[in-house]
Amino acid sequence: MTRFHLFTTSGNRPLNRIILLLASLLSLLLAQTVKANLISPEQHQTTSIESAWIGVTLLSRFDNTKADFAPQIAPAYLDNDFKHIWLNAAGEPGAAAKELTRLVKVFAAMDLPRQPHPWLQPYQNFLTLQQQPLELPLPRYLLATDLLYSEMYARLRHDIATQRFIQADEDDDHQEYRYGGTALSGFRPTAKPWMADLELELKTASTLPDDQRENYLQRQIKMLYPKNDQVPVILEALNYWQQQQRSPWPELSFDKHLAPGMIRESWMPVLIEQLQRLRVLPEDYSPVIPGRYDDKLVEAVKKVQARHGQTIDGIIGLQTRRVLNLPPEKRVLRLAHNFRRLYHLPEHLGDRHIMINMADYKLELVEKDKPTMGMRVIIGSPEHRTPIMKQILTSVILSPRWNIPQSIGVKSILPRIRKNPDYLKSREMQIIDGWSSPAKEVPLEKINLNDFANNPEKFPYRFVQLPGEYNQLGYVKFRLSNNKAIYMHDTPAKHLFNRRERAMSNGCVRLEDALSLVDRLLAQEPWGWNKRRVQDVLRSKEERYLKIKLPVYLMYWTVWQDKDGHIQWRDDIYNKDRLPGPEEVKKLLIAAKKKNL
Repeated sequence: MTRFHLFTTSGNRPLNRIILLLASLLSLLLAQTVKANLISPEQHQTTSIESAWIGVTLLSRFDNTKADFAPQIAPAYLDNDFKHIWLNAAGEPGAAAKELTRLVKVFAAMDLPRQPHPWLQPYQNFLTLQQQPLELPLPRYLLATDLLYSEMYARLRHDIATQRFIQADEDDDHQEYRYGGTALSGFRPTAKPWMADLELELKTASTLPDDQRENYLQRQIKMLYPKNDQVPVILEALNYWQQQQRSPWPELSFDKHLAPGMIRESWMPVLIEQLQRLRVLPEDYSPVIPGRYDDKLVEAVKKVQARHGQTIDGIIGLQTRRVLNLPPEKRVLRLAHNFRRLYHLPEHLGDRHIMINMADYKLELVEKDKPTMGMRVIIGSPEHRTPIMKQILTSVILSPRWNIPQSIGVKSILPRIRKNPDYLKSREMQIIDGWSSPAKEVPLEKINLNDFANNPEKFPYRFVQLPGEYNQLGYVKFRLSNNKAIYMHDTPAKHLFNRRERAMSNGCVRLEDALSLVDRLLAQEPWGWNKRRVQDVLRSKEERYLKIKLPVYLMYWTVWQDKDGHIQWRDDIYNKDRLPGPEEVKKLLIAAKKKNL
């Protein structure tokens, strides 16, 4: 079948171009002023006549549509006789176009369609426009449709390459530590020439025969997905819960808790439907005694509790009822944002690395793709969130001194000293002047605390806690490659790990079994230490720095697949399953300019 062409002149590409440019200029002169701004200022490029035709062509079929990436996509069409890239010989979207649409739908799911975030507006617009039926297959309409797909492909390449969506996880809970020095992160992203790559990809596609072009574009689109085993799992779950949105989600009414064996006729039809749609209760389930919370229902509820990080007792109280009532709309949002956060991870995590899931309060040491150690952790409170970061463990510090942050010193320690002058001695603390080595201790009796009663933040000294049983860092500190004073450490308050919700630190990560992790890490080369040697150093109470290099990933997964193949859900304790608001966007733009992204 013959492909539609914009012009009938065959084999005369220079003439085609001249005619096209003249037509574009005429259209531009006649276009309304409001439609004249066809190129976004963010491209930082002067609109050329050769790329202006793209905006005009798009407007010929799609109202209020502008071309933000015309300079990058124009050459592929101008250099190849305006050959379609995404439409097949029948003038319909090909397999690659459908693959592109599937990925766009995942990103669009990060917000509600009825009120999309500004970042997602182009995604929602594309999904709406590409569904419009083409009643009259005029050449310019077909070309406009093809350009619509190229424009969307360019936007995806831009947003992924510039890390727009993972920047949404940045926050300003922790400022750079003024004595922290330069960050040592080995994960600093290198700028990718996405514009040149995009132009080359589209040019290459436009020169290939139909079958080869489809295969080539599908490969390019698949490369835009995060490189992680969780991707197909999240996509399957996302598809399922999007289907569930088509039917209203039943809700359990407010009532007292429901324990096994109890009868509550008003709840049972709703509970049964919820459990079946959650895929933990067979579709052919039939109650023996109508209205009774029987053993099969209890077992199904226990599965729900286990997959939502709750106490597994089968009792439907406030928290379990909240999870059962969670509508598909919110589960879709959660899944989409966990897909987004997969872009934080590099393709290769390292043969040996530490993975922390803050939403699950868990740490795993992974060696040769297998978890070899796991433990509970305590993370920053919602007011002092532990940042999502890719880090390098740079050193293990045995018997560490705790350089107490100034905010804790003036808010917590100074008031205690006023009430009890022996407080410092009882907690093995010192007052230190400056950061010289060796440290210069300042006796408490030489300081007039009354001078700082009204302005404690002007206290010129810092507090240090010596190694010992009261040291809040415990017996070991794991230094990470950031200058925000975020690190991992031991803690004397082991009882806190028994709590289900453990977001309570000032930002650092406390480890349940830090010494076992030390033993495991130092047993390897180049150290080759055994447990006895570690204990000898700890007994000496002398601070000891041991250099080590290991990737550490402080991540935030509220949905993932566990080792048994079950989807796990956790509460969004840091309010990260969303995109930033207007004020947050301004901060991100400022930060991006500083990083030259």
